[in-house]
Amino acid sequence: MNTGGIFVNILVGGTVGYFTNFLAIKMLLKKTPFIGSNSILDNYSEIKKSLSNIIEKDLINHQTINPELKKDEFKNSINMFNQYLIK
Repeated sequence: MNTGGIFVNILVGGTVGYFTNFLAIKMLLKKTPFIGSNSILDNYSEIKKSLSNIIEKDLINHQTINPELKKDEFKNSINMFNQYLIK
């Protein structure tokens, strides 16, 4: 396959991917006749609770933050920021 063929394949694949993602997001956020959809807005409060629980439980908690706060890189950044504020 030559360079032009590869470029065309990439272009066509990217275009198809863009439009399918665009359509999927529209279907999740906007109510469309005959298709239904609007699932994110219909379940917004449940989704919000689930995401906040996941973030609190798995991403931002004392077990994940404490090791980061103890790193020398973080301490140096805080010291540099303090020096900047003092000047």
